[in-house]
Amino acid sequence: MSAPVWFIVLACVGLPLVILLLRGRSDSPSGPKVPDDASGDPLVEADFHMAYGLYDKAADIINEALVEDPNRPEFAGKLLETYFIWGKPDEFLATAKRYERQLRGTDEWDKARIMASQICPDESLFRR
Repeated sequence: MSAPVWFIVLACVGLPLVILLLRGRSDSPSGPKVPDDASGDPLVEADFHMAYGLYDKAADIINEALVEDPNRPEFAGKLLETYFIWGKPDEFLATAKRYERQLRGTDEWDKARIMASQICPDESLFRR
């Protein structure tokens, strides 16, 4: 029996987002403020922006992180997650193809396969 995709995404992202929202809540007109303790960690910053629906900003942060350190599978996994939640199947698939070799056999690839079953269910790339 497998858990629904929304539950898996919530379990992976939910608690950190709630903590970030409670810490970094801002009613300023300039938009949400990233908590001071999150600065410098692209994964935390991306989660923060995703919590506010700023998927483009989250993707930009992770893409920059991948340029600086392309060998971190968690960055590629976070980019896939961002495109999944954002509802961008073409970007999701292009990213999966670009990082397939690096991610296959990792937990990040397992998560990508689960997300792919929803966002691009007919794609053969994610079949075993």
